[in-house]
Amino acid sequence: MPVSGGVIVPAVSVEVTETSWHPVGELSREQWEQAGLELQRFARSVNWLVGDWILYGERNYGETYAEAIDLTGLEYDTLKNVIWVARNVSERSRRRDLSWSHHQAVAALPETEQDMWLEAAEREGMTVARLRSKLQGVRAEEPELEVVPAMTHCARLTFKLAADSDDRARELVEQLATLLGRKGAVLSSSKVDRL
Repeated sequence: MPVSGGVIVPAVSVEVTETSWHPVGELSREQWEQAGLELQRFARSVNWLVGDWILYGERNYGETYAEAIDLTGLEYDTLKNVIWVARNVSERSRRRDLSWSHHQAVAALPETEQDMWLEAAEREGMTVARLRSKLQGVRAEEPELEVVPAMTHCARLTFKLAADSDDRARELVEQLATLLGRKGAVLSSSKVDRL
């Protein structure tokens, strides 16, 4: 659908059902291509449309998730996520050239930080995975542990990770081990099935 002042306006007249798309009359090649762009824009917009629709219902009619689930057929967790992103990313901050998932990645941040990251993602052509990776890198930046030089002896420092520990926990223990190793500690590791 062509965007006119930010509004999606259909370029051709079509009949749409839950299972079909039919133009009303014959389409030129250009009109057919334009209709494809309309479908792509609509597909990219559907989470925003549903989220904003539910928020409108909440504000004006006090509608609940139960009613939205009945009307849309979407699962509770899906609706919860769609509403959360729509509520936390203002219309002003939304970028039409980025996916909804890009916006989901920054939704927990303050609006000024959302804008900064979304602008960078747009400018640099970041994938969602790359944006999330950069955001995790920023969150992981914590002050480096300082080992007191006067410490001359530690009998044993043991870290045990369960076999199902997540990658982030393993990464943090490895970072600590590396830091301690640089300070002269003798290290050994073990893995257990259960803690």
